[in-house]
Amino acid sequence: MDHYFNERAPGQTPDALPFRIRLSNGLTRTDPTTFTAEEIADAGYVLAPERPEPDPGRRVVWDSGVWTQVPLPVPTLRSLSRFEFMGLLTPQERIALRQRAAAGDVVLADALEMLGLAAHVEVGHPLVTQMLGYVQSIGVMSAERREAFVAAMDAAAK
Repeated sequence: MDHYFNERAPGQTPDALPFRIRLSNGLTRTDPTTFTAEEIADAGYVLAPERPEPDPGRRVVWDSGVWTQVPLPVPTLRSLSRFEFMGLLTPQERIALRQRAAAGDVVLADALEMLGLAAHVEVGHPLVTQMLGYVQSIGVMSAERREAFVAAMDAAAK
């Protein structure tokens, strides 16, 4: 299907012709299947060039009558410092996690070691989500407390 842009309405992205077009004499036409090339041009519509496929890491946008490629936006990482993250845990939760790790819970020992190496903890990171699920499954946090912890992380993130 052909896509058109209206030279009289800058900023619009090319699209199919609208159902109704207004001619320069003020009359309107309302059936795109019957529009003539002359009527389309008279209404200000121009056939747009075919939209190209974007290169990797880029997206295609319509800019001033031409398709251009621009870099994809870089998602902003929202994170907390390790200190801020640990501060969201209650003292009882911190003690329970350390005790379980010391007692041989290798999952917790590994998680605490990884946390000790991290400068920041990314909100929503799959490992954080997985770890909180594990902490809930072993009874250190209730489901409600886990939800409150995630909300607190989200609120504290920069």
